[in-house]
Amino acid sequence: MKRKLLISIVLVALVWLFLRLTAVSLVSPSKNANQAVCEVTIDLFYTELDAEKAKFDRYPSEEEGLPAIFCVQGSFKKVPMDPWGNPYRYRLINRKPMIDSAGRDGQFGTGDDIQR
Repeated sequence: MKRKLLISIVLVALVWLFLRLTAVSLVSPSKNANQAVCEVTIDLFYTELDAEKAKFDRYPSEEEGLPAIFCVQGSFKKVPMDPWGNPYRYRLINRKPMIDSAGRDGQFGTGDDIQR
């Protein structure tokens, strides 16, 4: 049952990703491609976090962070970096996940930060 749920979530995420990328290229051709990739990646992280919550009835702690959603059979896989080579930031705010990227300049708290 949980396996079917996880497969369904992954399939929905892939279809959504395809539609999102298509919409980005059609609707806003002036949008920076790196920013679009970053936004889609963050959205996929949220999908995986929701699957993690369904499985364990909680989101990973800030200490566990994003690596928790990349754990496969007990071994952690490398968490992708944002398109500019910087790590994504994972926080829990009021027990809800918040993922953002520092954007092109690599500094959080500036105008080019990307949040979803």
